[in-house]
Amino acid sequence: MNHKFPFALFLCAAVLIHMAACSRGVKQEQPGQQFTHFTPGQVISRVICINDSTISYALFLPKNYDPSRRYPLIISFDSHAAGILPVDLFSAEAERNGYIIAGSNNSKNGVDWNITYAQYEVMHRDILQRLSIDTNCIYTAGFSGGSRVAASVAIFTGGISGVIGCSAGFPQIDKPLTPKFSYLGVVGNADFNFSEMKALDKVLAGAGFFHHLLLFDGIHAWPPASLIPSIFTWLELDAMRRKMKPADANYITRIKENYKQETDSLRHKHDIVGAYLKCLEALQFMNGLTDVTSFSVQATQLSNTVEVKKQAEEDDRLARKETQLQQYYAAAMGPQSEEWWRVEVKHLNGSADKNTTKAERTMYKRVLSYLSLAAYMNVSGALKAGDREKAGYFIRVYAVVDPTNAEAPYLDAGLFAALGKDAEAIRSLNKAVDFGFTDMKRIENDPAFANLKGKPEYEAIISRIRDKN
Repeated sequence: MNHKFPFALFLCAAVLIHMAACSRGVKQEQPGQQFTHFTPGQVISRVICINDSTISYALFLPKNYDPSRRYPLIISFDSHAAGILPVDLFSAEAERNGYIIAGSNNSKNGVDWNITYAQYEVMHRDILQRLSIDTNCIYTAGFSGGSRVAASVAIFTGGISGVIGCSAGFPQIDKPLTPKFSYLGVVGNADFNFSEMKALDKVLAGAGFFHHLLLFDGIHAWPPASLIPSIFTWLELDAMRRKMKPADANYITRIKENYKQETDSLRHKHDIVGAYLKCLEALQFMNGLTDVTSFSVQATQLSNTVEVKKQAEEDDRLARKETQLQQYYAAAMGPQSEEWWRVEVKHLNGSADKNTTKAERTMYKRVLSYLSLAAYMNVSGALKAGDREKAGYFIRVYAVVDPTNAEAPYLDAGLFAALGKDAEAIRSLNKAVDFGFTDMKRIENDPAFANLKGKPEYEAIISRIRDKN
C-alpha cells in the first residue's frame, strides 16, 4: 500500500546525491577503532568532531562502557541545537538499559537541509570512529523541527532502526513510505502539533509500520522525565521483535504482567476509555513477542462500549472545531486590531474554565499555542521583508497571545534597537530575561544589538544571562 505525503521542502534526489558526494574518498573506520577517552556515566556537553571542528555533539556513555562490546545508539536533534537537553533527559534510562546517547549541537530549525544532512553525516561518522556501536541498533530522536530531522535521516539515509519523534511528525515528501524503521511518536495533549501526530499515527498503521503514539499532559516540549522509561521499553521490545537482540522471556513476561495490572486497575476504577487505550498500547508494544489475545479481545469489547464511542465522537468534534478556529484566527493575523486580539484571547482563556470539559479546555490551549507559533512566523516574515511596521504589530499580537514567552520581548528589543530606541530595547531585553531568555550565543551574535555593546545597561543584561547559565 502506497501512502504519499505532499512534496514541499525536500528534493530527495539532490539530498541523496549530496550525501553520496560527501561520503566519497572517506576512509571507513571500524567502530571503536579511534576510541577517545570519555568519562562514562557523565553527560559531556561538547565533543568536537575529529574531521570538522565546527561540528560537535553532547554525549553520554553508560558507566560500564567497554570498547570491546557493542552498544545501541540514539542520535538526537533538538530544534535549537541544544544537544545536551535530550542527552541529559535520556541519560538515566540509557544507563539502566546500556545505551549511548548523542545530541547534535548544530542541527536546529531554519538551517538548509543539505547542511543539516552534511552535519549529521560528520557526526555519525565521528561516533562510529571513536565509540563501539551496534550498527544494527542505531536510532534517531528529535523534538519539533528536530523530530522532522530524525525522521528524515531514517527515510533518506537508511541504517536507522527506529525513530522517536517528539512534538512533530515527518518531513513533507512525495514518495511511497515503506516500513524500514519503527516509529514511536510522543506529544503533549496541549501541543499545537497534537492533531498532526495523531493523523501520522493512523497513516503509519495503514502503511504497516511498527508504531505507537505516547501522550502526556503538556505543551510543545520534550517529553517529561516520567515518560522516558516507556520510551526505552518500546526500544527494547522493538529490538527483540525485529530480532536485533535476543528475546528476553522474563522481561517480556514482566512487561505483559504490568500491562495486565494497569488495564485491570483502570477497569476497576471504571475508567473505560483509559483501559481501552492501555489495551491498544499493550498490543502495539508487545505484538509479535508474546500472545496478546487477551488484550485484543478486551480492546474489541471496550471499543463497543458507550464510553469509548462517545469519546471518539467528542475527539472528532473537537478536532473539527480546532481546525476551524485555527483557520479563523490565521485569517485575522493582520486585519484585526490589538484590542480585538486581547478580547479574543480573553475569550479563549475564559472558555478553558469549569464550563467546558477537560478535553475542550485542552483544545483551547492548543489553539493558543498555535497562535503563538503563527504570530512568531508572521514576525519573522515581516522582518525578512524589511517591514518594521508589520513586524511591530505582529510582535504586539505575539505578546497578547503568549504573554510569558521570552521571544516576543526579545524580538521587540531588536526592533527598538534598529529604530535607535536604546532605552526601549534595554527594557524589552530585561523583560525577555525575566521570562527566561538565556541564549548567550544568540544575543552576543545578534547584529541588532551591536550599538548597545559596551553600554552599562546592556552589559548588566549580559551578566544576568550569564548568571542563569
